[in-house]
Amino acid sequence: MDKKYGILIICAVILFLCFAGTASAKTWYVDDDLQDFSYADFTKIQNAVNIASPGDIIIVYNGTYPENIEVDKQLNLWGAPHYLDNQDEVIAYTKVLRRFPIRILYYDKEGYPHYYRPDFIVKTKDQFYMIETKGIGFDDMTTVQLKDESAEKWCESISQLMGIKWQYVKIREDMFEQFKLLKFSEMVDNLS
Repeated sequence: MDKKYGILIICAVILFLCFAGTASAKTWYVDDDLQDFSYADFTKIQNAVNIASPGDIIIVYNGTYPENIEVDKQLNLWGAPHYLDNQDEVIAYTKVLRRFPIRILYYDKEGYPHYYRPDFIVKTKDQFYMIETKGIGFDDMTTVQLKDESAEKWCESISQLMGIKWQYVKIREDMFEQFKLLKFSEMVDNLS
């Protein structure tokens, strides 16, 4: 084997090992008829379970799912965000999809640049909220903390540019369960 190729292979292996452990939980969406959320990833819960990695979040929209689901890993399975639908103070909200131009630059602990996309944007009469949902245990991950810092800075910058307040809010699964009976603004106050 040529010496150049050997060095190239070693570099590739090192890069793979550096980035293999940096992934964070992904959120998958399921809607049986794509009527409630037309951009859902799946129409069957089992398909989402099959593709999800341990710790991922699966949000299931209202519908009929005539299937027997087998789960062989730890997942966070949530009902659709009807919480926001029932909040009078919420004017609008959207899931941030890949095609949306919201990408927040952050640097990992080695200084390498990455992009982060939040889960939801919520609009109220007075301001916008950038919402990040997280499963239990992900707060301790360095990449999550770095993304949080970058998201907060992004919200400060965009608030100054637009002249309307933006606020970053991370909602952990256990915190949502604790505060889900509160109004949206009260939940945000308790999380801030």
